[in-house]
Amino acid sequence: MRELGVFLLCCSLFLQASCDSKQSSRSREVPSSSAKEVESANVGVLNNSGKAVKLAVFSITDVAKRSKAGQSIDEQIEEINNKSKKDLLELENSIKKMDSDAKTSSDERKVDDLQVILYDMTKEKRYQIEAAFKSALGVLNKEIRKVVEEIASEKGYSLIVVSEAVFFSSSECPDITEEAIRRLDSRIPKIKVDMTKKDPAER
Repeated sequence: MRELGVFLLCCSLFLQASCDSKQSSRSREVPSSSAKEVESANVGVLNNSGKAVKLAVFSITDVAKRSKAGQSIDEQIEEINNKSKKDLLELENSIKKMDSDAKTSSDERKVDDLQVILYDMTKEKRYQIEAAFKSALGVLNKEIRKVVEEIASEKGYSLIVVSEAVFFSSSECPDITEEAIRRLDSRIPKIKVDMTKKDPAER
């Protein structure tokens, strides 16, 4: 998959689904009175109330690349790219033939004009594909967030972090990647790549 910028809009995703939004999830030294509580938690992280925070990790890259929705985006982009390349190549070959057949300065000017048009068409098509791709990824990212929030709510996780941004995590820390993929596949197996989409940030 076009390494989805993989969703490197994604690697910045840190989802905190805390029931109490006022409580911080910063780690601090564990008081002896909380030892048993921390021992039973996934990791030894405490909030400001001294309560253990239940957290998990997931790979947003894996979810994006292995899910049916993510793969559907990849397949559509590849198909669109191939068709665009074919159409532009046919036009380019026609211009080359006209160039070789040109006999007058007027013919040469027509060829020059067509070459400018071909350049503009290539640039515009590339923009359209990138804008449509970015829009589809935005939809995918929102659906991934919904799935992760759903899992967090059901499992009681206060904090879920993308594994791509974690330097180290214990094997004891739950990884919800596979569950996220299953739920996403069930929720939305395909996301349409809409070539009419415009990126407001670009225009």
